[in-house]
Amino acid sequence: MRKLFGRFIPHHLTQANLDRRVDDSITLLTLHAGDRWMDRLITGDEKWVFYDNHHRKSQWVGEGESPQDVPKPDLHPKKVMLSVWWGVDGPIYWELLPEGKTITGDLYTTQLRNLKKAVDRSALKDKKVYYQHDNARPHVSKQVKQ
Repeated sequence: MRKLFGRFIPHHLTQANLDRRVDDSITLLTLHAGDRWMDRLITGDEKWVFYDNHHRKSQWVGEGESPQDVPKPDLHPKKVMLSVWWGVDGPIYWELLPEGKTITGDLYTTQLRNLKKAVDRSALKDKKVYYQHDNARPHVSKQVKQ
């Protein structure tokens, strides 16, 4: 026997809640039967990307030998923020922020304009596009909504 911890879940769902989720999903999927609206869905997000990802690799060592030492990575490695928007066919537009910059309402508005130009050059140019983004402060600012 091993001593293990239970897995954390956001909250406990009753069987009625699970059934309601299935019913709602089926309703949404059948509501637009024949319309491939998910092909026109664009999702965006930001991610910190490290310049150098250190990986410790396993080493084959003989009996009585010691593996080679691997230095720890820096405590504060260099990283850059990647903003990316994608659809069902893959990435549509991505942008690396300059070092030291963060997402603001002005910058996000500029990124959305650049995204629109990329969509206008893609197969989605003459179709109604649905855009999904999270509720981060710059994403819901008054300027972005306008």
